[in-house]
Amino acid sequence: VDGASSNTFTVVVASNTSGNGFMIDNAAADTTLSYSTFTSNANGWAAFYVQYSSRTSVSRSYFRSPRGNAAEFFVTDGNTVVHSTMSSTQSGDYALYMEGSSNTVAYSYISNPGGYGAQFNSGYKFLITDSTMTSGSSGFQPALQLTVTSSVTIARCYIANTNGLGLSLDTADNTAVYESTAIGAGGWYAAYYNGGSSNTITRSNLYAPGATALQVDDETYSSVYDSTLSADFNLAALYLFRGAYNRFQRLMISNVS
Repeated sequence: VDGASSNTFTVVVASNTSGNGFMIDNAAADTTLSYSTFTSNANGWAAFYVQYSSRTSVSRSYFRSPRGNAAEFFVTDGNTVVHSTMSSTQSGDYALYMEGSSNTVAYSYISNPGGYGAQFNSGYKFLITDSTMTSGSSGFQPALQLTVTSSVTIARCYIANTNGLGLSLDTADNTAVYESTAIGAGGWYAAYYNGGSSNTITRSNLYAPGATALQVDDETYSSVYDSTLSADFNLAALYLFRGAYNRFQRLMISNVS
């Protein structure tokens, strides 16, 4: 879809063994897709790729790229992905990558056992609700990562990494996490907040067997309320490093070893 507007695709199967499965580019706008399957089996290519376009809406669809990003939205605004599944297995790549503003992901399953689950980068007003994001990658390839973002809401989500970091906020501001679960493993945190401000966690559960549940570095004016933080192996469930003016209220903090 090259610069076109107001187009609808229903029950489409798009597959490519040497490039992107489906691509939207060049200021295309108001593209709607539903009940469709997008795949790519090419190294470094995406099953579904949107760039420099706006208001793409996807529902009840499946994206798979075992050797690249499953769904990638690059410098795009006003996009919506609902009731969909995104899957990759490639280390260093993403099941879902979004860069832009005013984007929504809801009621979706996002998985990459070899790399990043979902990444939201360089934007504001992201809404992520009622979704599952998982990774099985050891080290710093989180199930969900926010980088240089602001005004993000994460609600009723399950965020888990079976070998590494669960949730990561890096230089993210005004992020609200509520009624969600984050799990880390392999010596990594359930949630890691670094260098941001005015972030909140409310009515959520953070668990990290073998590590600190919540690591907070250089944060200001961030808060955790009405939540459970659990760790084991004699490690702190909550570790606060530098920063200032943070608030922690009505927490259950435990070490289960």
